[in-house]
Amino acid sequence: MDIDQLMEQAKEMQEQMKKAHDELSNTQVEGVAGAGLVKCKMDGRHQVQSLVIADKLWDKKTKADGEGEGSAETVVKFIQDLIVASFNDAVRQVEDLSKQKIMNLAEGMDLPEGMNLPPVGDQSDN
Repeated sequence: MDIDQLMEQAKEMQEQMKKAHDELSNTQVEGVAGAGLVKCKMDGRHQVQSLVIADKLWDKKTKADGEGEGSAETVVKFIQDLIVASFNDAVRQVEDLSKQKIMNLAEGMDLPEGMNLPPVGDQSDN
């Protein structure tokens, strides 16, 4: 492979990476926790777009610890844990999408052994 072909392949790879990054940025995922009690929508840049907490979690009779009524402190801690879990679920989904896009790009390219493409969801533009 001569230098001109290598440069053309690099340019093509750069264009495909930008397209994949743009597609991922415009993608939304929904992280869910507590069997749907908390839902977090996140875009491909890891920006949270919305957070929904089921009304029944605010009910003072919520049994946060499974043994009678939970104290306000216990209920708040339970809700906080569900929020964190829904965010983590959304982040995991974005990362999985990013990895899949990279794998799809790499399949069509004749990359030297051991050369890996950078992640699509690069945070440098945030």
